[in-house]
Amino acid sequence: MLELDPLSPNTLNEAATVLLASGQPERALEIYKKVVSMDPRNSFAVGNIGWTYVELGRYEEAIAEIKKSIELENRTSPNALADLPLALTKAGRKDEAKDIVSEVVRFHEQRGTDPYPVARAYAAIGDSSEALEWLEKCYAVRSPGLRWVADDLNFKGMIDDPRFQTFVKKLGLLE
Repeated sequence: MLELDPLSPNTLNEAATVLLASGQPERALEIYKKVVSMDPRNSFAVGNIGWTYVELGRYEEAIAEIKKSIELENRTSPNALADLPLALTKAGRKDEAKDIVSEVVRFHEQRGTDPYPVARAYAAIGDSSEALEWLEKCYAVRSPGLRWVADDLNFKGMIDDPRFQTFVKKLGLLE
């Protein structure tokens, strides 16, 4: 795919996302930075630079990039907002992370948005029970975000939780 369309920001973002999910954050970071050099307002790439920094243990840089992504989205993307609690939690700023989770919940309640960002936000702060409750809500409404649940960094801390494993199996994402 990358060979066929090496100048497309969408293609580059997809390739970098695959690299990040497959444990190659350094290579992913290079590609996300290339996308941002081509399109500085590409909030997806900016946010994923933040995610990549989380994977690399560079939490303050992650927070800064994710906040840039949120601003590029004019604070109208609950998914972008739900990216922040993980970086804050990893940086030892759990109270701030909980405040962001509350903001994501309010966003959902006020606008009736997809519940997936709420599940992601709770998972990011280590509240597996709330995350699973919201994942069940996602399942009930057939949230499109569920296709990412097995690879979403926010749920990484829940991988060994048998309840999470059962949920992911129910989706048909694990054998």
